[in-house]
Amino acid sequence: MPEEKGEHIDYQKGFNEGYIIAKHMPELSNELSKIKSDSPRMEGFRDGREQFSLEKEKFHIPAWLKEDTTKNTPHIPPKDRDREHER
Repeated sequence: MPEEKGEHIDYQKGFNEGYIIAKHMPELSNELSKIKSDSPRMEGFRDGREQFSLEKEKFHIPAWLKEDTTKNTPHIPPKDRDREHER
């Protein structure tokens, strides 16, 4: 039983490391994921990396939605508020 608990902790550590490294250092994450190991920590690392990738795709905003559309909009001056009071 202690061996299973140790494997679970190693998997969890690997998962967290894979997720965080994929988020902040994707190139390093890519290289580390190529390591040939079936240890629980490496399995967790790969799964964490994959989880980040899935979440990134899910919340990915297309480029056309990110574009700043205000650049091409002509400047519209604010309405003259004093005119409303003159009536």
